[in-house]
Amino acid sequence: TSEAELTCFVATQNFYRLQVAGMLHVQKAPGNIVVQAISDGHEFNWATMDVSHTVNHLSFGPFLSETAWIVMPPDIAQAVGTLDEKKFTAEERVPTTHEHFVKVVKNVVEMPSSWGIKPVEAHGYVSHSNKIQRFAEVPTVRITYDILPIIVHVKAQYESFYHFLTQLCAVVGGVFTVAGIFKSSLEGFDDAMKP
Repeated sequence: TSEAELTCFVATQNFYRLQVAGMLHVQKAPGNIVVQAISDGHEFNWATMDVSHTVNHLSFGPFLSETAWIVMPPDIAQAVGTLDEKKFTAEERVPTTHEHFVKVVKNVVEMPSSWGIKPVEAHGYVSHSNKIQRFAEVPTVRITYDILPIIVHVKAQYESFYHFLTQLCAVVGGVFTVAGIFKSSLEGFDDAMKP
């Protein structure tokens, strides 16, 4: 199973607030997280209900330690919480459903063994959000997630100095070779143009 942590606030027109916070244990399969007003004993005025919200934090997988955040490449660290601290608002008096589509990818980052750090596992995601405005629908916040069967494996390795030196010599030699070919071509062109 994978863990999804969700913390968000939903505000209504009269500034009553609902805070949703917690951790869900979900299977590694597509699913939905739905926040919707439902009650057998109450009636709601859907036309004035406002589900504008802020996603304070949404992440998948285990919590990351300080060390994990330090060794993680910036592009992977940025993908771990792409919905964090984002606000989603609705127009006044228009029932709006907010849909968030999330694609989750597991990332494994391995540092050199001499560092003594275990491989770091982080679940990054990409999200796309839509607003649907329909007068006959109950305003809802819906997060649809899909945990992809792909693993991005990043491995940091040291290169020996002689390997670096060999590559440097190859580049310098290539530059001289191309310059020599270019010079020979210009001389041949110049000789062909002489009467």
